[in-house]
Amino acid sequence: MSEKKKVSEEVLSSEFKQTLSSYEKQLNERSDIRSMGRLIQDFVKQVTPAKEVQLLLLDKSMKEMKTVTLDKNMMMNISNTSGMMAEVLHTRKALFTNDVERELKYKEDVDNFLHYPLKSLLLFPLVEDENIWGLIWAGIPRKDLHQYMKIDLAYLEQMQHLLKKPRHETDEEIKPLESDVTAESKLKNTSLITKIKSWFS
Repeated sequence: MSEKKKVSEEVLSSEFKQTLSSYEKQLNERSDIRSMGRLIQDFVKQVTPAKEVQLLLLDKSMKEMKTVTLDKNMMMNISNTSGMMAEVLHTRKALFTNDVERELKYKEDVDNFLHYPLKSLLLFPLVEDENIWGLIWAGIPRKDLHQYMKIDLAYLEQMQHLLKKPRHETDEEIKPLESDVTAESKLKNTSLITKIKSWFS
């Protein structure tokens, strides 16, 4: 969507559905992963108070995470790491705090890998067949009075359902970041999740 209207907790469900439908259409029109990642990030900003959002992909070993829209990889062995992000990856359950300085689970060096002036943090796991494949990192900066609420998790859950829906596309429509088209990215009638995950295959 071009307009930056925030969808607050009081918004009518019909308005949220219109926002979701608009992003679904735009996602299905995209053919490269970075563009899809930016749309997902923009959607999160539209329906929650988040000002900074990153879509993180997790490799199968659960040791490396890759940001979709930043030229930056982060290595994290969650078996030896504490923090909010590690807990979300282990439990596959979303977490948020509206005061990171008072949150005992928050670990600055891991949970704020962007070194963002963070006040509130929301972490939402992206799961398929009970396996976590990615993470939404959403931050609200200091001096911003907005806060996360449980309804924000409900909005992101609807986004996750959208990503699981199958797409109908041809080989020519699929344009992965790398020049080599992987076997996975050639799949027809695939979901948006499969397409995005192909970047890490």
